[in-house]
Amino acid sequence: MKITDLEVRAGGHRLAARILGDIVPGRPTLVFLHGGLDCIALWRGLPEAVVAATGLPALIYERWGHGGSDPLILPKVPEHRLNEAGPVLGEVLASCGIGAAILVGHSYGGCLALLGAALHPERVQAAVAIAPQLVMHEAARAGLARAIAAWESGKLRASLEKYHGANTETLFQGWIAETEDAGMVARYRALLERIARPVLVLVGDRDEYGYRPNLELIEAAVAPRWRTIEVVPDWRHHPHWHDLDGVAARIVEGLRTLPGAC
Repeated sequence: MKITDLEVRAGGHRLAARILGDIVPGRPTLVFLHGGLDCIALWRGLPEAVVAATGLPALIYERWGHGGSDPLILPKVPEHRLNEAGPVLGEVLASCGIGAAILVGHSYGGCLALLGAALHPERVQAAVAIAPQLVMHEAARAGLARAIAAWESGKLRASLEKYHGANTETLFQGWIAETEDAGMVARYRALLERIARPVLVLVGDRDEYGYRPNLELIEAAVAPRWRTIEVVPDWRHHPHWHDLDGVAARIVEGLRTLPGAC
C-alpha cells in the first residue's frame, strides 16, 4: 500500500497528515477523523484495513494540537467543534484535492463526521460515526471523571506523551475544558436535521462514555432515510482497539449498502 506522509495547512495551522493510496479526482476518498485525545497512530490500523478492503484511497490527519500538528493554544473558542467540522475540514479537503469524501470519525471525530456531512453536502458523499460524542450526559461525565483520575495518577499522561510529546498537557486540558454550553444541543440538532447524505452510526453497548443520549439526538434529528444505526454487543468506546477486524468489516459492509455512499 502506498503511504505518503505530508503536512497541510488549515485553520491557520500546520497539520500532520497521511495519504493511503492515490487520491483521484472524482473518485471517493475516505477521510478519517480521530478522537479527542487521539492521533494517526491510535487508529491502530483501521484506515489501512478499510482501504485494503474497499480499494479506496484515504486521508488521515491530526487536528490542531494532536500528534505532529502545531501545538494547541488555549483557550479553545466556544464553537471549536463547529470550526473544525466547517471551515477547517473544508480547507483540508480542498488542499488535498478531495471533491468526494466519505468521512469516518470516532468519538469526537464521530461528532465531526456527522456535522461535516451537514456542513459540506457538496463534498461529502457519506459519513460513518463510531461512538460519536455529541452531548455531555451522566455517563459521559463519569467517563470524563475516570479519565481525569487516570491523568492525575500519571498513567494517562505517560500513555499520551508517547503520541503528543510536549503538547500533551495542553491537549488534555483543552479536552476536559470543552464542556457543553446551554445552546450546543440545539445548534447540533439544527445541523443534523440538514443531513441529506447516508450516515452509518456504530456504537458499542459497553461504551465507557455511554451512547444512548447521543443516539436519541441522532434519531430525533437525522431523517430516517439517511441514517443507519447499529448497537454492537461487547464493543467499548474504542472498538478498533479490541475488534479491529469487526469494525473494518462493518464499515465496509455499511458503505456497500448505504445508498449513494460509493
